Amino acid sequence: MKQPDNCIFLTDRIECSNLPASPHLFCSEHKLVFASLDNPSLLEEAARSMRAMTYVSQDKKITAHADPKLIDAFINRLHEVLSRGYAPQEALDAIGNVIQEKGILDDQLKEIGKDPKWKKFEKIVAGIHMLQFQGAEVKFDDHIMGKKTGGPRQIDVSIRFKQGFYDYLTIVECKDIGRKVEVKEVEAFSKKMEDVGARHGVMVSPHGFQRGGIGTADFDNIELFTLTEIKTDWIKRIKANVITLPWPAEIEFDYPYIDIGEIREQPIEEGFHDILFHRGANDPPIPLSKFLHDVITHVIENKWTVPCEVRVPFEPPLLCRFPGFTVYCPVYAIIVHLEPSRFAFGTEIDIPPKLMSYRYADLKGRNVHEFMPRDIPRI
Repeated sequence: MKQPDNCIFLTDRIECSNLPASPHLFCSEHKLVFASLDNPSLLEEAARSMRAMTYVSQDKKITAHADPKLIDAFINRLHEVLSRGYAPQEALDAIGNVIQEKGILDDQLKEIGKDPKWKKFEKIVAGIHMLQFQGAEVKFDDHIMGKKTGGPRQIDVSIRFKQGFYDYLTIVECKDIGRKVEVKEVEAFSKKMEDVGARHGVMVSPHGFQRGGIGTADFDNIELFTLTEIKTDWIKRIKANVITLPWPAEIEFDYPYIDIGEIREQPIEEGFHDILFHRGANDPPIPLSKFLHDVITHVIENKWTVPCEVRVPFEPPLLCRFPGFTVYCPVYAIIVHLEPSRFAFGTEIDIPPKLMSYRYADLKGRNVHEFMPRDIPRI
């Protein structure tokens, strides 16, 4: 993203007028707003900020609120993500991954008729059974009439097959509820099996089952499975960024001629901040680095073509003690010759986890299967 001319932190839809703290998109003050957040926390804040500024319209579309504070909050977080080295598409992909991982838009997706996270879980379970039970009739979101209750019972996945003279029915219950499945939920499923005449039942959870529920399942001919996503860890990637800035190639001092003889041949080891200028005996010293900072800033702000030469006059002259001298010398001006210089710096970005496969396994670890996402039938 191109470096802006001013800080782009938004307050009531108005950008800050301060200079950005290059290569950041915000000024020194505003870049501290999110400084305490690591990249994963910032991406989640951006994702939740996106959720806060959206709603479902009457025509069943996810739409942004007109509230400027909500919009500013999201855009500021997005710009902070970009400032940390993410390319625009990388930033949007990362935020999208966090939204999906955390189920942040599930309620809105349900309203517009799209699958929330728990519904996707059920469809994956159904797809796995369709893949594995070739020749059987596998139905997703089936409804079977209850023999005792006399009404239709909703079944997440039903599996019907014929063996010899007999028909068999297995029903599958999916529990993507963010915790272990409790005993009462296993008992309720057992009663559903009995009501619809299922000979065999399967319960699937990503988080496992309570101990009492495991005992109940064994007694009631219910098999318990877990379906987990095998993902990469958060991946740290170092991105090299290169910027070109005007930089002093040569600095001349306009001062009275002084014959310094051999001293002129001696190397000067002082840095820009070590050479000090004085307006008067009681005034604080001004380092050369301060003048160079002002010169470079002036050239950048006014978009001067580099290489260039900038003269900074001192009126009245400033006093400076040059390396190798014990007396102060008046300086009437400095002449700075600027050349374009390339500076490289590393930025560490964090890539959210990526789904690699699904692991479907019973609790005893005797039936373990791994499926690639591309192989599971879409429902």
